[in-house]
Amino acid sequence: MPSAGDIISSSTSKLEGLHINPSLFKTSTLVQTIVGLIISSVVIASVVATVILVSVGVGYQAPNPKPDFAETFKHQPIIINVLLNDFDPRGGNLTVSSIKTLPLNGTVEIVSSSSVLYQSNGTFSGNDSFVYVVSNGYLQAEALVMVHVLNRPPHAIPLEFQVEKNSKPVDLNFLTYVNDNGGSMFDLDSFDVLTVSDVSGGVLIPSDTMKNTSSNILKLGSVKLLSYGISYSPTKYFIGTESYNYTVSDGVEFSSSVVKIVVTNGAPVAKDDAYYVPKYSQATLNVLLNDYDPNEDDITIDSINSVGVASATVDQPDKKTITYLTSSTVSTSYSDSFEYVISDGEKAASAVVFIKVFNTPPLVNDFSTIVKKNSMNNFIPINYTESDILDTVTMSSITPSPSIVGSSLINSKTSSIVRAPCCDWRTVVRNDYSIQFNPLPNQIYTQSFQIVMEDGESKSRMATYSIQVVNDPPTANPDETYCIKNSFTIINVVSNDVDVNPGDTSKIRLSTGWTKTSSNGGSLIPLNATHVQYTAPLGFIGDDVISYEITDQTLNQTTGQWDASSFAIGTLLVHVVPENYTNQPPTCSGGISQTLTKGSSYDFKSKMAAVSADPEGKNLTFYISNAGALSSVGNITGSTTFTAALKNSGTKVAAFIVSDIYGLTAQCPLTVTVTNTAPISQNANYSFVISQSSFVHTMSYVADGYASDADPQDVLTLSLVDASNCLNTIASSVTISGNVISLTRKVPSGSCKLTVKVTDDDGTNPLSSNNALITINLLSLNPFARNDAFSIDQGQTIRIPVTKMLQNDTDEYGLNGMSFVSVQCPDSTYCHRTPRVLNVNGDTYVEVDSDPNSCQADKFQYTARTASGISRNADVYIEFKNCMCKSKIDFMFVIDASGSIGWDNFQKIRALGQQIVSRMQLGEDAIKVGIVRFHTSSTLALPLTSSLTDIQNTFVNMPYEAGWTAQLAGIREAFNELARNGRTDAEKVMYILTDGLANIPCSCDACSSFWSTKPSLYPYTVGTLIIDNNQLSNTQKQQAYQNQCNYQFPYTPGDPNNFAFYPYSCSQCSWDDYSSSCLPCADAIPVAQKINSWKKNSAGVIPSDPDNPFNRYNVQWKIIAMGVGDALSNPLGSRELRGMNYNADRTINVPWDDLQKTFSEVVDQSCNSRTIVLN
Repeated sequence: MPSAGDIISSSTSKLEGLHINPSLFKTSTLVQTIVGLIISSVVIASVVATVILVSVGVGYQAPNPKPDFAETFKHQPIIINVLLNDFDPRGGNLTVSSIKTLPLNGTVEIVSSSSVLYQSNGTFSGNDSFVYVVSNGYLQAEALVMVHVLNRPPHAIPLEFQVEKNSKPVDLNFLTYVNDNGGSMFDLDSFDVLTVSDVSGGVLIPSDTMKNTSSNILKLGSVKLLSYGISYSPTKYFIGTESYNYTVSDGVEFSSSVVKIVVTNGAPVAKDDAYYVPKYSQATLNVLLNDYDPNEDDITIDSINSVGVASATVDQPDKKTITYLTSSTVSTSYSDSFEYVISDGEKAASAVVFIKVFNTPPLVNDFSTIVKKNSMNNFIPINYTESDILDTVTMSSITPSPSIVGSSLINSKTSSIVRAPCCDWRTVVRNDYSIQFNPLPNQIYTQSFQIVMEDGESKSRMATYSIQVVNDPPTANPDETYCIKNSFTIINVVSNDVDVNPGDTSKIRLSTGWTKTSSNGGSLIPLNATHVQYTAPLGFIGDDVISYEITDQTLNQTTGQWDASSFAIGTLLVHVVPENYTNQPPTCSGGISQTLTKGSSYDFKSKMAAVSADPEGKNLTFYISNAGALSSVGNITGSTTFTAALKNSGTKVAAFIVSDIYGLTAQCPLTVTVTNTAPISQNANYSFVISQSSFVHTMSYVADGYASDADPQDVLTLSLVDASNCLNTIASSVTISGNVISLTRKVPSGSCKLTVKVTDDDGTNPLSSNNALITINLLSLNPFARNDAFSIDQGQTIRIPVTKMLQNDTDEYGLNGMSFVSVQCPDSTYCHRTPRVLNVNGDTYVEVDSDPNSCQADKFQYTARTASGISRNADVYIEFKNCMCKSKIDFMFVIDASGSIGWDNFQKIRALGQQIVSRMQLGEDAIKVGIVRFHTSSTLALPLTSSLTDIQNTFVNMPYEAGWTAQLAGIREAFNELARNGRTDAEKVMYILTDGLANIPCSCDACSSFWSTKPSLYPYTVGTLIIDNNQLSNTQKQQAYQNQCNYQFPYTPGDPNNFAFYPYSCSQCSWDDYSSSCLPCADAIPVAQKINSWKKNSAGVIPSDPDNPFNRYNVQWKIIAMGVGDALSNPLGSRELRGMNYNADRTINVPWDDLQKTFSEVVDQSCNSRTIVLN
């Protein structure tokens, strides 16, 4: 084929010599070619004729051109040497002088004297022609050039597109497709416009996941033909491949291939989130809110990775949200982050959650209150709130200082146990502040304090406490007097007025500048500070009422005048009587009397009024006269109240006076009797344990509460009535000094009775009690030899001084008076190594060798004897420390991975686990190790193995899930692994490491779920008798499961480990109630104590229990429960850990910073199967 730049010429000189190959043309091109030939023939004929005419007419001959033929591809330029086959008859030089007729479907231009450049237009293909003019310098001639423009077909290739499941219609562009190798559909005729002319067929190949899918889904997708490809949408939920045949055209020719459409599941899209969370709290994070799935698939949260400071868990079972628990160890604000992974069931995506845990400052609001003028000790509480429930708030500042204004700041502390979501139950100290406010004397004003509180990290806003000092107006009590007709009278109206403000009563006076007039025309004017003058109306007789004004002289600090609150209005009743009026005096009939106990009070006013009268009905007043007559038995308080003396009794006579408003009086007798109450003495018992150091026994009979007196101020004196019984039996002497009885014993034991009485100290009539018996018992002690425990490093010999063994033993006097006799081995459980008694430099020792290959505790028995010859035996235990444990043990780590642990502390647990294993000899005939984690649920992180590599890798790589604290689930996971893979001749040890209370299960439903799960913690009593028991109905089974969560221990009054939930069932379980704390539902103690009971008795036999998976093999079980952090500080946590431990007294609790120091103790306790009992 020709290419650009080639020079093409034809040797054809005659028209009939132009041969055309029809196979080179398409139909439309062939038609164009034929038409072109016809036209060209006419042109050629004309040119020949012209040449002939010229030749004939002139002496020159014209050039003799020949028609030319050329081929080229669409729009591809070609240079044609049109003169190559032309000649001049006279041999002259020929040149192309011009183009006479331009081509219809292209362009042509002269590029040299012999050549032209032709290029077809656009996408044209077929025959094109033009006429050029050739010249020899004198004459010209024309010739036809025929150009055949060739079309090249397009080239279709296999196509493959990926479309996501459930996509809406998507346009697939075939023409722009490029495969992985860079290949694409092409057309060598670059100006051709390709179109997709047909898509047909269709083959469906579902993916493996669609094999059991409904036929409604296994259908071809929707295909719509487009000029550049197709618009395609898959059938809803379909995943797989669809293949179609397609054809592409350049408008002339066609090419076909296959398009494959792979319908895939698109991955969900996870986007980062940011949250603010308050301290000590938990937050539910809806991280999916801004995540989505392009296929509209349901997405869930698969996992959480790399929580930095605190803990986060996926909420089950929906897995739509994340619960974030703030750190249990960080008490300040902090930033945290973690990665979470979402899934649509097939593909996953991840994002990061950024969390800012913030501190909320304490809140103090403005406050105002009122206090009374001249009052004292007004307590104004500072009210604040602290939403960070574990923070302790203190006062940052108070301005001015209360001491500057004569007041003080009072601080009191209270402790309470608070449950924070992050941290279980914690003790929180609350500071309560009060201003003890004492206003400045005699002033009314407002005192303000600016108060700021702080919680150790943030300060509150400044709050203003305003205290308004206010005055109470005085109380003007009604007054009464008489006045002679047409006269005046003067009266002190202030004397009976009072004021509640301390000190103000003495300041009451009449106000000034006023005159009062009554409704009857009487007038009243102040004469001085206390007295007024009343002037009767002319001619008026009768009662007249008129008002007056008093003040307590309280000043207004702003105006400098008496404050409006200082005034009060009183009334004066005036009896206006005739000039010849004679007043009738009051009367009293008979006397009055009253009997009182010492120290009591009595107001005689009502009795005085009952025996008194006024003939005219005037108001009467009363008072006791001749008070001196009563002074020996009491005193007068006020006018009519008598208070009896504290020490003296007796009967005294005085008088009382009744007076009317005019001053006339009457007098009657008043008799007072003050009685003395005799004291009471009670029988008493005293017991004494004899001691060699003292022969005198003392009894504080009165101080011990055996004697009492109804008169609280009476002082009682103890006296001896009869001591003969004691002197004749056990005592050499009995004395009393300062109400203390001293008995000097003359025998080591026995009893006797003393007769005593007490007498009060009434100044007039002292009285004695009844006689009382005191029983005295002298007791000797039971000698006691107590067990001892000593320790030494494994492989060494221990030498124990007998003085150390005897120092906690006591004789009958409670003293260390016992002496060493011998050592012995009563049975086969004693003396793994034979003890030796040595005398070194006069001191006696017991020496025992250790077994370098065992960490089992050894023991021997010794005998001690008292001076009186009583013998007692005790055991001495020897523990071996810093062991390299080589015993045959199936050892399970049961590790707390709950939210309260925290990420940093979990790393310490990882390190501790590796330290513990480093002190163990692993092997089929030694120790195998398994690892369980518990949080909201439990996970078997590593089955029992002797591979150190697997154990270390598990500790290094095991995740920290956080969540709640499911101790029971952790124990069950470890129990089941020991039951499945434990060896029949290996002892079983579970090492539980936790920081707090269990809180799962915590309801009846959760209890049923836990105990109905197989394999059960109790394979027989629950697994066989309940779960697999077809004779029980579902209702009966549910009740039986819930009964497992009832409190399992009998109640012992006074036992601190019973707490308040001893009668509880699962219906009382609550995590928000401290008195429950999810107990007894989550109580692991019954299970742990059952497992710990599988230990050898004194005969070396483990008691039979059908729940023991190794019931026939006589291998011991042990749970070592260890607390870390504040686990034992909570009484319920202490109960739980001590109750789970194989020996409550060996329970370990350490701070987090000291955790690594415990590994040797854990190994030592694990490796020793002998229980040490200290009495």
